[in-house]
Amino acid sequence: MRVKLFAAGLLLSVANGYAQKGVEDGSRFGHGEDSIRCVVSLNQLSGDIKSENYPDAEKNFNIVYSECPGCSENLYVRYAPRIFSWKMKNEKDSVKRGEILKQWVAVFDKQIKYFGENGKNPTGWIIGEKARIYFGFSNRTDIKVAKQAYDWFKQSMELQKERTDIAVLVGLMQASDFILKKEATHKEQFMKDFMAVNSIIDEIEKMEGKREAGPGGPGAPDGVRPDQGKDKPEGMNPNRRNSKLEGLTDAKGLINQLFATSSAASCETLAEIYGPQVEANKTNGEFLSQVIRLLKRCKCTESELYLQVSTYMFKIKPTAESAQGMAQQALKNKDFESAISYFKQAMSMEANNEDKAEDAHSIALLYAQNKQYSQSRDFARQAIGFARNYGKSYILIGQLYAMSAKGIYPDDPVMQRTVYYAAFDKMVEAKQADPGCAAEADKWMSEYRQQFPSKDDVFMHPELESGKAITVGGWIQERTTVR
Repeated sequence: MRVKLFAAGLLLSVANGYAQKGVEDGSRFGHGEDSIRCVVSLNQLSGDIKSENYPDAEKNFNIVYSECPGCSENLYVRYAPRIFSWKMKNEKDSVKRGEILKQWVAVFDKQIKYFGENGKNPTGWIIGEKARIYFGFSNRTDIKVAKQAYDWFKQSMELQKERTDIAVLVGLMQASDFILKKEATHKEQFMKDFMAVNSIIDEIEKMEGKREAGPGGPGAPDGVRPDQGKDKPEGMNPNRRNSKLEGLTDAKGLINQLFATSSAASCETLAEIYGPQVEANKTNGEFLSQVIRLLKRCKCTESELYLQVSTYMFKIKPTAESAQGMAQQALKNKDFESAISYFKQAMSMEANNEDKAEDAHSIALLYAQNKQYSQSRDFARQAIGFARNYGKSYILIGQLYAMSAKGIYPDDPVMQRTVYYAAFDKMVEAKQADPGCAAEADKWMSEYRQQFPSKDDVFMHPELESGKAITVGGWIQERTTVR
């Protein structure tokens, strides 16, 4: 018995002799009693979080955080957010809330120290989370707060690139916008931020578009999603929505709104900032391309600066954007053939179908101006082929029909009026394809309805029986219905 007690005492003394915290020796949990204390506290912390016992969770968190901070990444990504959110919610004193936030920010720095090389949540992602929490819980009327958050948001984006969280992109623009409101000298940087953020968004959209076509459906990087188990067998669900793409759409709307309402979004401001720089950068393709995109965003495509920059860019390397600028230059000189040629070049170089549709519609408008109705319709149809919801082209086709009514049936005033049936049909299609153009379509529908043949008109045209299908002749050749 005495031997057993002696052995037990010896083991305890050895354990005490080797007790050391993980933060001291660099190990995961430490050694000896300190290791046991850390493991027990971590297990209790997990249970406290699950049961929402935050007072005890905070105590156990503090033990693990101070003694073995490198033992588990869950300490930072799961437990800390819950505990600090609870503390902020229950603290009304602004000074104390400031201290809590300071402690929370420090947690992110320690996370970088111990887990910054983690592939899933790397340093760039952690900095973005730090910026988001700091900016979200701070006094945003303080320019120092905005600048600090801005620096962190920007650092996160530069590190993460196309992997940047959407919230970080929005936060960067919000912080940049606030700085601009306080400091007019921030205008040029604000515009650079806007372009950089949109470039990242474009990359994310491309990646998500490719994933959407993958075997796992929308949003699946390798054909698999974290919530795959909730789907149909084998994770296949073709009707599943891509929430990331939807989030990007919302983010783009907010970011574009920030830009549109900023003091930077004016042709005069752009000319003031970039005008003096153009000559020195006339062979700098990256600079010229950025200025062209900004000018297009601000609808400054008729400005001298836009024409000048597009000309220089087209000489270096023709792009869709510079070709559009050359088209505008040709229009200014009333050279319609050259304008159409440049728009065709732009259309052939566009990266996405929406932009191709825009170019095709521009060509259609030019042909319409020259009363080349058939060619105009051809390109309007191309626009619709690129983007089925391109309502403007449906409206244009309807207008083309109405404008050519007299030429279709020059000797028959009654039959001329039947052309308006086909024109009316296109306005209906426009509303169905693009609800955003409903107001304009309704206006034309009201006007065209008044042009329909009356009962007296059709007396001598028994073939125009109400409800009967007819074909409008001439170049139109569209089936429609007598009203």
